[in-house]
Amino acid sequence: MIKKYSVKINFTLLIFLTFFLLYFFSYSKAKNTNISISGNEIVSNQTILELIGYNEEINFSIENINELVKNLNKSGLFKNVEVYIKENQIQIKVEENMHISSIYFEGNKAISEETLINLIKSESRKPLNDNYIFEDTNTIISLYKEKGKY
Repeated sequence: MIKKYSVKINFTLLIFLTFFLLYFFSYSKAKNTNISISGNEIVSNQTILELIGYNEEINFSIENINELVKNLNKSGLFKNVEVYIKENQIQIKVEENMHISSIYFEGNKAISEETLINLIKSESRKPLNDNYIFEDTNTIISLYKEKGKY
């Protein structure tokens, strides 16, 4: 009976040590990163690293850098993305899109504000996206035309 508990304790200890060592080594690698990020005020560094698919084993090449820029641009969070390579250091400089604090409709009497908010793609507390603004404008105009109000 004592052997049975001894095996359980040893197994539990082994699992604990394994997770501890994995955590310790992954943390120490992350501290030695060779990527610096600037220009971000709203979007965290961690979010940017996740968007570019960063991990410690990536060997950056021109293709990787191009993909990195594409991924950041595709996210819709940034107006401009620049990447510089200087002596084993990759510098990512971003210019964030403005964020929408809230959405209001003025002078609207024919269609409820709730209906309009549900129709548009733009959302409060999300990045301002020029494509969404264009689509939202066309959607609202189409709705007014259907109602015979435009």
